[in-house]
Amino acid sequence: MQNSKLFRLINVLEAKELVEFKQFLSSSFINCGKNEHKLFDIILKSYISKGIEEVNKLSKEELKVQLFPDKEKKKQDSSIRKCMSELAKGIEEYIVHIEINQQLFEKRHLLYDALIRRKEHKEAEQLLKSMNKNPYSEIDIYYFYDDYKTAHKAHEFYSNIYNRFDKQTLQKVSDKFDTYFIINKLQMLCTTLNKKKILGSAEKLQWIPEILTHIETDIIFKNPLIHLFYTCYLLLDNNNKKYFIELSELLKKYDGQISKHGINYFYTILLNHCNAQIRKGNNDYINKSFDLYEQMLLIDLPLGTPQLWQHHFKNIVTLASRLRKFDWALQFIQDYKHKLPKETQEDMVNYNKGIICFYKGDYKGSMDTFHKINTIDFLYHINKEMRLIKAYYELNQLKAIEYTIDSFRTYIRRNGGNRKRDYINFINVVKRLYSLGLAINRLSKLNPKTERLENRLNRIKKDVQDLKPLVDKDWLLEKIEAAKHKIERYKKRLNKIS
Repeated sequence: MQNSKLFRLINVLEAKELVEFKQFLSSSFINCGKNEHKLFDIILKSYISKGIEEVNKLSKEELKVQLFPDKEKKKQDSSIRKCMSELAKGIEEYIVHIEINQQLFEKRHLLYDALIRRKEHKEAEQLLKSMNKNPYSEIDIYYFYDDYKTAHKAHEFYSNIYNRFDKQTLQKVSDKFDTYFIINKLQMLCTTLNKKKILGSAEKLQWIPEILTHIETDIIFKNPLIHLFYTCYLLLDNNNKKYFIELSELLKKYDGQISKHGINYFYTILLNHCNAQIRKGNNDYINKSFDLYEQMLLIDLPLGTPQLWQHHFKNIVTLASRLRKFDWALQFIQDYKHKLPKETQEDMVNYNKGIICFYKGDYKGSMDTFHKINTIDFLYHINKEMRLIKAYYELNQLKAIEYTIDSFRTYIRRNGGNRKRDYINFINVVKRLYSLGLAINRLSKLNPKTERLENRLNRIKKDVQDLKPLVDKDWLLEKIEAAKHKIERYKKRLNKIS
């Protein structure tokens, strides 16, 4: 049943909305009969007793018997289909009702249009005047769209109803449309450039050179959103640290003027830039990325759906751990774990505690915590296995590392997708490094020659520097340096003996 449209819609409603929908269902605004009421009562009862999981377990056969016990099987099938379809339509109407009530300005535009169609011009004019008093405390792209729509309606009203053509009013409409159009285009440009950096492909946009030429004047500084989007464009187009700093400073300058939804866009762009720099080995951006997340938490920016939130959750804990802010990371887990999806909350907490242990150097604690994880998605499974391989390497556990590498290789070949080669290259290098480490451990007075081992190590280092694609290159280079120091220490001991 959980694959049906009705149950998919029920799953998007919150508990208080389900209770409120019962009242909505009883109103005369929707056409639902007694069977739809009975069906929803069964669903609501299951939800109240044991939650949404119990609702999803309801079967069509069970519902047919409860709703239509006296009908033949064929009629039961058609009746339950119709009943579920009508109830689904009712929920769709309710969702639209909720959305319209949350959109103050959209409601006013709809009311204005209805009054004009009914030729109630006096009330329409009063409403139009109130719409011009825009109560937005913070701005975003929707503010400018609403501003344009209101100006356009005012121009049409006075031109058509009172036959008063005003050039200044028309100019106002044109200017407001241009502002909305430029902001919208700049956002599309930034989104396209960001997508190109991540996926390597992007759409072609029209009018961009003309828009950039137009705004490269004083207009850029007169509108906070244009200023932000233009600086964002410069960062994405030039990849220059100067524009990263400038955009960060502008976010502080316009703090409180831009809506949370609007400002979240720019923080996401800055975080993506940091991630790209960190992947290139520019570790200065670890601190910058952590600072951005701290600021986002401080001003309570929305970090997306619970599924998207768990991605940010992992990033925040990893960044804090790399900066050795272990107490901060543990407190963060405690304070924000409630925002994770309930079905994966325990696993995500264990995963992130495992990350903290790993960066502390508590490799056994890291392994023990990772082994508590039961179900986790592909990306987190990959990262968990990578951490386990590193932990086994650090603890010099031969059998465990060989088994994990072999099982991980099999998993990657089956499920690796586009990044399959990244991980295969990583485990191949780890295997070579581990083999070399065993050879270094076997060095003795009877076998003092280190030249061949140094040559092997240099070949591995060159391969790591040249290999593309390759994940965790920094860690591999760090282990190569550790192996090099081990050989050098052995050589020094030999010289003292001789």
